Amino acid sequence: MQPFQRIAAVFDIDDSLLDGNAGTIFTWFLYSNREMASAVRSQVPRALYEYARKRLGEADMVALGSRCQQGIRADRLRELARKCFDRHIKKRITQQGLRTVRRHLLMGHLVLVASGSPQFIIDELGRFLHAHEAVGTRAVIKQGVSSDELVPPIVFREGKRERVKEILARHGIDVGRCYLYSDSVADTPLFEEVGHPVVVNPKPAAAGSWPLAAQLATANPESVIAFSRSARFTIASSYFTTTSFFILSDDTLCTPFTSLSADSVRAAQPPQCQPETLMVSVFSPANAAVAIPTDRRHPAIRFFMGTPFPG
Repeated sequence: MQPFQRIAAVFDIDDSLLDGNAGTIFTWFLYSNREMASAVRSQVPRALYEYARKRLGEADMVALGSRCQQGIRADRLRELARKCFDRHIKKRITQQGLRTVRRHLLMGHLVLVASGSPQFIIDELGRFLHAHEAVGTRAVIKQGVSSDELVPPIVFREGKRERVKEILARHGIDVGRCYLYSDSVADTPLFEEVGHPVVVNPKPAAAGSWPLAAQLATANPESVIAFSRSARFTIASSYFTTTSFFILSDDTLCTPFTSLSADSVRAAQPPQCQPETLMVSVFSPANAAVAIPTDRRHPAIRFFMGTPFPG
């Protein structure tokens, strides 16, 4: 029997499987807990301001996320990533995304999660999802300490495609037989090569700048789906969650997946893929119920102005 049926499912993390950006949350966690080296920490607000002013691009911010770990021991970073995941990220994993990952595992496919976020936090996500491979942006570790040097290529655009294809080649899997789930136009290079592209949580306003999403929706409506997202409501400084569906525009179809019971998943998966739980604490609508002033909506601005990060 051929391993993984020679098929793979590649999942983007940020704003796809996750309601939010894992790298941004982890960087905020290191910053707010003063784990960053002082020289590095002092540069973060300025970099975020430059990004908000469009003087730095997405690729620059992807690199910044891993360079912010400079001077921290690798074992300490692993410990911090675990704490950050447990406290702030696990509850942001979408229900539909989790079910889709489990569906591919049950079908015997290789499951690969890939993101430009730091490798340490992506490892935690991969472990929780029981993914076979987890790809993130890696900083070079020197004498047990993270440096400002990154392992090329950065997992973004063509670099992400290159890293994913390297892993698929190692497993003997043709990229043309793979599924790709992503919300990002930055993944267009990989979308153009996989055999089963699926656009997740498409943003109607961005349709004009991302013709691929419109083409997929027209050719095959099932190639455009929605993963439910989290909603947080603040009452007396505490949060509670709600579950509902993510509502798209009238011309966008949403294809739900069949629910799987915990027993059926455990019975069908090998020991290394046994799920700890099928429950996720936060699912739901796309927009938070709490209104945020226009000048504070951008993540970089919220970070720079010291607004507490939700969740």
